Amino acid sequence: MLHGYERSKLVSEFYELLEYAQRVEERGATCVRRMFKKNQESLLDWTAFDNGVERYLAANGVYSNFTPALEFSQVNEKNDGGIIKLRGEKGAFAKRRIETGECLGQYIGDEMLLFEFEEYFPWYHGTEDQRKRWYYAMHVGYDRSNIDRTMKRYASRKPDPFIARQKAIPENIMITTVSDPIKPSIALVNDCRENMNQPDPTPTDLERLNAEFVFCDVDSAMFPFLIATKTIETNEQIFAYYGPSFILYDDNDSLHSARSDL
Repeated sequence: MLHGYERSKLVSEFYELLEYAQRVEERGATCVRRMFKKNQESLLDWTAFDNGVERYLAANGVYSNFTPALEFSQVNEKNDGGIIKLRGEKGAFAKRRIETGECLGQYIGDEMLLFEFEEYFPWYHGTEDQRKRWYYAMHVGYDRSNIDRTMKRYASRKPDPFIARQKAIPENIMITTVSDPIKPSIALVNDCRENMNQPDPTPTDLERLNAEFVFCDVDSAMFPFLIATKTIETNEQIFAYYGPSFILYDDNDSLHSARSDL
């Protein structure tokens, strides 16, 4: 158990495989994919992303729930960032001035394969509490080409179980991280969109956007980190964009009510 979270057996075995196949000289952190690509002018270059994550990892280690620059409290009329619906809910705020490029934390939670997540937390036939966990789930994908490269390294170092391991790995792997909104963490960072029924941010939404999720390769395993894309002043709320698929599923502000109820 890590910080009160757990990994499924299948995810643990996959991470063990990645760690074994990884060459020592290749270890480190490299940011490889952005969640948000629409506002190119506000995005940092890859070097800034890498440096921010490497500094965070040096201070806190991988799979850490530490968010030294943030505090979590209730949103009110003074700090709602112009989104009135957020008042009364939890949000993440800067404890101090945050410089552009600083890594604010890692998105962590229970880790499982996508099919395991859909079994544990069914949407259509699940309970209200099970459906709420969908709002705090982040998916990280490994495509077949990445898996094949890892398996070739594994085969060159320890060929005996290679065939069995290769057959056991699915065509593509999607690992789902399910955070718990009751625990103070990056999961409490609110989306920058005022209208959560719209998949894309408006120009006004982009003005309040001040952080971005990036997926980073850390010793071959992929993890999401949150990076400040602007200078953020003390007590200012942190806003990110969770992507076009992260929208309301009905007309009753179900996402907002889910965040306030938990």
